[in-house]
Amino acid sequence: MSTRGGTLHAPAEARTERPHQTSRARLPLVVYVLALGTFLMGTTEFVVAGLLPEIAGDLQVSVARTGLMITVFAVGMIVGAPPMAMLTLRLPKRLTLMLALGVFAAGHVIVARGSDFTLLLAARFLTAIATGAFWAVANVAAAYAVGPAASSRALGLVGAGAMLANVVGRQMLKRYANAVIDGIKNGYPKPRISRVLPWPMPPRYTACCKSARPSARSCSRRAPDSHHNPTALPGNGASLMRATLLYGAGDVRVENVPDPVIKHPTDALVRITASCVCGSDLWPYASMKPEDGPARMGHEFIGVVEETGSEVTTLKRGDLVVAPFAISDNTCAFCIEGLHTSCAHAQANFWDGEAEEGGQAEAVRVPLADGTLVKLPVAPDSALIPSLLTLSDVLGTGHHAAVAGGVNERTRVTVIGDGAVGLLGVLSAKRLGAEQIVLMGRHQARTDLGREFGATDVISARGDEGIAQVRELTGGHGTHVVLECVGNMPAYQQATGIVRPGGVISRVGVPQYEEAPIGFGSLFRHNIRLAGGPAPVRAYIEELMPDILNGTIEPGKVFDASTNLDGVPAGYQDMADRTSLKVLVKP
Repeated sequence: MSTRGGTLHAPAEARTERPHQTSRARLPLVVYVLALGTFLMGTTEFVVAGLLPEIAGDLQVSVARTGLMITVFAVGMIVGAPPMAMLTLRLPKRLTLMLALGVFAAGHVIVARGSDFTLLLAARFLTAIATGAFWAVANVAAAYAVGPAASSRALGLVGAGAMLANVVGRQMLKRYANAVIDGIKNGYPKPRISRVLPWPMPPRYTACCKSARPSARSCSRRAPDSHHNPTALPGNGASLMRATLLYGAGDVRVENVPDPVIKHPTDALVRITASCVCGSDLWPYASMKPEDGPARMGHEFIGVVEETGSEVTTLKRGDLVVAPFAISDNTCAFCIEGLHTSCAHAQANFWDGEAEEGGQAEAVRVPLADGTLVKLPVAPDSALIPSLLTLSDVLGTGHHAAVAGGVNERTRVTVIGDGAVGLLGVLSAKRLGAEQIVLMGRHQARTDLGREFGATDVISARGDEGIAQVRELTGGHGTHVVLECVGNMPAYQQATGIVRPGGVISRVGVPQYEEAPIGFGSLFRHNIRLAGGPAPVRAYIEELMPDILNGTIEPGKVFDASTNLDGVPAGYQDMADRTSLKVLVKP
C-alpha cells in the first residue's frame, strides 16, 4: 500500500484481474453459435452419407458411384480447405463466416435439386471448401471474441461441436435420415432437398420424423392433397396411408389405414400411380351387408416398386409395373398352362381376397411379386397409362372371353353388355378377326365407342325382342359365339337365345347366380358349349401389350372420368348410375 496526497492506492498487480477469474466467466453467445454451426455442418454430412442409396436411386447410378460424393468431400477438405481458410483469414471474419455458410447451403441445394452427377460432385467439392473455411475461421473468431485468457475454452467448445457431430450426431440423424427416405418415397415432385439440409423438413414430412421408423419394412405413401394428414399409428409407430373401404351397400369411404409392410421374402411394396373402379365392384356396392364390411377395394393398378423382399429377383426399386387382378407365382403347373387364376401356390389369391390390401389406395403389398407383376416400358406419366391399366383386368377379360369362345375370322359374335368389359370384348373379337360383331347395349355414348372398337351392328332391345333382332341379322341362326359380359340371369338367358347350334357361350361377367339352364332344352339339345371364367390376364399381358405400345389398339378409351382418391365414392355412384363408364383413379 502507498499513500500519495492522502489517498490510499493499491498496487498495480492487485488491480489486475487474475487470469483464472476471467477464464471462469460466461463465454459470449457468438462462441455457442459458432459451435452450433460446426455441429450442423458435421451432421449434414452424415445425412448425405446415410442417404447415398436414395441419391443413387434418384440419379439411377450405382451406390458405389455415389460414394464418390463422400470421397470428393474428403479430398476437398484435405486439399482445398486449408489454403482457402488461410485466404479467408485476410477477410473480415463476419463476412467470411457468412460467405462460407452461403456457399455451404448453395452446394447442398444443388445436391438436393440437381440431376447431373458431375454437377453434384462439383457442388460437393464446393461445400468441402466452405466447410473447411467455416471451421477454421470459426476457431479464430471464437478465440478472438474471448481473448487469450479464455481462448482455450472457446476453441474447445467449437471443437466439441465437430466431435459431437461425429459421436452423437450420426446416431441422432440416423432416425432423421430414415424418416426423410420415407418422405421422399411419397412421390412428391422433387422432394430431395429434405435429405441434405439439417433444419426442419416441410410439414408433409413432419409426422414421419416424429416417430421411430417401423421395425418392419414399410412403404409410406402420401397423397399430395390438402385433405391428407399423415399420423402415427398409436402403439406401434407405424405410419398411415389412404385407402378405399366399402362398409356396406352404397357406403364407400376413403380412410387412413396402416401402410403395407413386407411380410414374405417374395413380396414387393408398390406405390400406386394409377388404378380404377371396376364394374364387378358394383355388385358388392349394391348388395353388401354392413356386417360383412369394411372391405378394402380395388384389384386393378399400375405402380412403382418401392421395396422388394429378399427372394424377389426380377424386380427392383423404381420399376413401373402392372398387376393382374389375380396373384400367382407364374411357375406352377396351372400357370404354365396359362391358367394363372387357378395357381396352386399357397399365397395365390384374388385381390378381393386379400383383406389388408386393395388397389384403390396409395400403396399395396404384392405377394408373389416375381410371378404377379409385369414391368412396363414407359414412364408413370405416359399417355399410354390408361390403356396399359386395362391389362390388369378389363382388356384381358374381354380378350379371354373371345379366346375361350374360339373367335376367329370365320365367326359371328354377339357381345352382351356395353360396360368396359363388353366394349373390350368387341375390341378383342375385332382383333381376332371376327366376321360380324353384334353389340347389345342401350347407352349410345358407349355403343358409339363399341362401333369405334369394331362392332358392325348395335341392338338396344333386350329379352325376346333383342333375341329376335339378333337372329334376324344372322339369317335366323344366331351367332357362333356369345360373349356374356354382364353376369346376371337375364343376360345368360339372352345368351342362350342368341347362340347358334354348335356355338359357344363365353361368360366373363361375374355370375350372380349358381343355378342356370344347362339341360336338354337349353344347351344339350343343340351341342351348345359353356365356356369362360375368371380371366387369367397374366397369361395375356405380354401378348396384348405390344399392340398398345405401337398404337394398334387404344383400350384406355373406356375411361371417361378421372379422379383422385377423394373422388372414389362419387365415382362408384356415377358408375352405378351409368353416368360414367369407367373411372380412372390417380392416388
